[in-house]
Amino acid sequence: MPGNTLGAKSRGHRGVVQGAHLRQEEGRDGSTDVGGTGTQEEVFMLKTFVSQAIAAGLAVLIASAVMPGVRIRKGNTAIGIAFAFALLNLFFGWLVKVVLAIVLLPAALLTFGLPYLVFGLLVNAILLYVTDKLIDDFEIKGFWPLVGTAGLISVAAWLLPRIF
Repeated sequence: MPGNTLGAKSRGHRGVVQGAHLRQEEGRDGSTDVGGTGTQEEVFMLKTFVSQAIAAGLAVLIASAVMPGVRIRKGNTAIGIAFAFALLNLFFGWLVKVVLAIVLLPAALLTFGLPYLVFGLLVNAILLYVTDKLIDDFEIKGFWPLVGTAGLISVAAWLLPRIF
């Protein structure tokens, strides 16, 4: 609405500050928004978080059925595992990625970046290990079940956004 002041709020409108007034801008989907809150980025981040949680939950359920070293004591635990893994990835995933990038740098220089092919798998394995230690009803016994489940999470996290 032309003439709205900076304090004006309108549901579903995106605005650009011009002087003391807000100008409406129409979004790609035809809706307008006042305030310029960056909703597209927020929706993308939320979609990424939810898809990672779903991928982790499905991968852990599949791994518990297929791999002998992965055990979930209760069916509802998979939801907690998915949520915990997604939160760990959200808050600490960047830190694990930075540390691994620095640690793998010498090997990457010698092999022309070969270790970075399994970079996501390593990050998921570390975060899954922490998730295992945080949740009592979830247990991974051994290195190979951990790597296998992390691989399933990596594949599911790659596949889910391409399906939906």
